[in-house]
Amino acid sequence: MDRFDFVDLILNFSDVPDDKFVRARDISRVRVKNRVDNVGGVAEHEVYGITTDVISRYFPVRDALVNAVSIDSLSKRLELRNSSNNNEDGERQLGSDNHQALVFLSEHLSAEETFYLTHLVNNGSSSLISNLTVDYVRKNLDMIIGQLRLVMKFHPLEHSSVFQLDMDSALEKSVIETYQDVRLGLSTFPRRFFKDNSRNARIITRFLLERELGMPADKANILTSYDFEERGLAHMLRTVYDDSPVKAVLDVYPNSFKHWEFSKVPRSYWAGDKGRDNARTATRWLVEEHLGLRTEQAIKVTREDFIRASLNPMLIISYRGCAVEALGDAYSQFKPWEFYRLPKEFWKRKDAIEKSKEAIKWYLEEMLDLSEEQLINVRARDFEGSTVRHLIKKLYDNSHLKAISDIYPGKFKIEGEGRSQKLVYIQ
Repeated sequence: MDRFDFVDLILNFSDVPDDKFVRARDISRVRVKNRVDNVGGVAEHEVYGITTDVISRYFPVRDALVNAVSIDSLSKRLELRNSSNNNEDGERQLGSDNHQALVFLSEHLSAEETFYLTHLVNNGSSSLISNLTVDYVRKNLDMIIGQLRLVMKFHPLEHSSVFQLDMDSALEKSVIETYQDVRLGLSTFPRRFFKDNSRNARIITRFLLERELGMPADKANILTSYDFEERGLAHMLRTVYDDSPVKAVLDVYPNSFKHWEFSKVPRSYWAGDKGRDNARTATRWLVEEHLGLRTEQAIKVTREDFIRASLNPMLIISYRGCAVEALGDAYSQFKPWEFYRLPKEFWKRKDAIEKSKEAIKWYLEEMLDLSEEQLINVRARDFEGSTVRHLIKKLYDNSHLKAISDIYPGKFKIEGEGRSQKLVYIQ
C-alpha cells in the first residue's frame, strides 16, 4: 500500500472535519516525505504515528481520536475493501482446509478462546487463519494457542482495542500498537524508538504494569528486570532507565514510592555524601512514618526494625550494619549509649572505656539529676532498663558502687562487705 494512500485512509476514519481534510492531508504527506528523505524509508506504523500526531496537534476536537480505529483495523478494512474474495457481508470465504484447521484448533481451546476465535473470523479477521491447515496447526499447536491468548490479552472483547493512558492521544495509541506488534512477533521496534523519546518507554512501562501484569499502582515497586526481559523490553530498560526498574516505575508513578521501598535498590543510591543524605532520610522515614514514633522514641528502634523495612542493605553500605550509628546520624541529639541496644562495634573503639565512664556519669547527672553528695543514695534498681546497666556489668562486675568510686576519683570510698557495702562521701 502506498504511504500517501495510507495517510488518506487514516484521515477518512478520523474526526477531522471535512473542511480541514485537505490541509491535514497536505501537512501529513509533507511530514511523511520528510521522514523518507531523512532516513530512506518509512514504516506503516510510522505513517500512522505521523498522521495521527498531525490530527491531534493541528486539528484538535473534543474527544478527538477516542474512537479512531487502530492501525491493524485500518489495514484490514483496506484489505477487505479491495479483495475480490469478499462476500456481501464483508467476510472472507474460508476454504475447506481452513475450516478443518479451525475445527481441529477449537478442539484444543477453552470455550472463551473458541468464542474469541469465532469473533475474529466473523468480523473480517479471517485473513489471520487463511493459510492454516490441519497439518500446520497440529505441528504448531502450542505456538498458535499462545499467540491467540496474547491477542486476547491485548485486545479483550469487553475493552477498546487500544489501551487508554492519561491522554487519548494518537501518539500513545501508536506506541502501544507498535509494542503489541513486537510482542506478537510481527515486527521489531523502529530504530531509535527509545533513544530519542523517553515518553515511549513511559507509555510502554505503564502498559506493562497495568495491562500485562495487572499490577495495582501501589504494588508497582515489586517490578523486576526479569519482567522487562521476559517481554522483550531489556533494551528499553537499559537504554532509557540504566537497567533500573526503580527508575522505570518512578517515571510512570513519580513520588509514589521511596527508593528503599523497591525490591532492589542500586548500591550507588547509598554511596558518597549524597548516599549518606539518602540514608538519613530513610532512617527518619523508618522512625517517623513507617513505625509512627515520636523523635524521642527513636532510641527504641532496633536493627530488626530496619531489616523488616527492607533497609538492611542501607545499614550495611552506609553504617557497617550498625543501627545505632544510623539512628545517631539521623538524630544527632542522642548519645550512643541512650539507644535500646549498644552495638558490639562500640567495644571495638579505642576510647570505649572512657566513653563508658562518660555514659555512666551522664546518666547519673543528666537522667537521674543527682549532685555528687546525692550519689551515695543510688541503688542498683536505679539503672534498670538503661543501657548504662550493661556498661556497669561489663566494666565493674555489676557493682554501681565501684563505678561511682572510679568515675569520681577521690570523692567516695566503699565501706562494708557483701550486701552491707555502702558508698561514703569524702568531705
